Amino acid sequence: MDIPINRPDLAAVLESVAAPIVVYDLDFRFTYANPAFCNAVHKTWEELAGKRVNELFPEAPERTQEIIERFGKVWQGEVSRSPGQPYRMPGPDGRLQERYWRSVETPVFGPDGKVTHVVQVGEDVTESIRLRRQKDVITSELEHRLRNTLAMVGSLAMLTGQHTPSVEAFVESFTDRL
Repeated sequence: MDIPINRPDLAAVLESVAAPIVVYDLDFRFTYANPAFCNAVHKTWEELAGKRVNELFPEAPERTQEIIERFGKVWQGEVSRSPGQPYRMPGPDGRLQERYWRSVETPVFGPDGKVTHVVQVGEDVTESIRLRRQKDVITSELEHRLRNTLAMVGSLAMLTGQHTPSVEAFVESFTDRL
């Protein structure tokens, strides 16, 4: 017995997904962006529709080439993953700021088996990258201070050892100096 399954409308599903989703054609033109993507880039669909990515989000030439190479793999039918790439995007005030996005780009195939579009699902990981960098700076500073402290303790031990006649005298003098 076949049980009918009520399948939700695909557009309604995409509109409700909390992750930013965007679809590009092979000329890097926006053909779809869900509300989460529009919110993330501070643009309306009307501002994105049919525009090329580089018209709205300018990149340095060397970054543009890197993006084209990554998308080139998708145009050949492969899935591409980005661990956290920097992008220049407008902030809430409209000024460009560097944001880091982790994304997955997936090809969409037409009836002839050729790639027609690219679906990109992204996540803004700017804050986690900022926190990781801050942690790395703190860790580096702690390591530096620990090395300095150990060097100072070593120097104290050597200086104290040069002027004490016995182990007991060394321990007492060294402990006092610490």
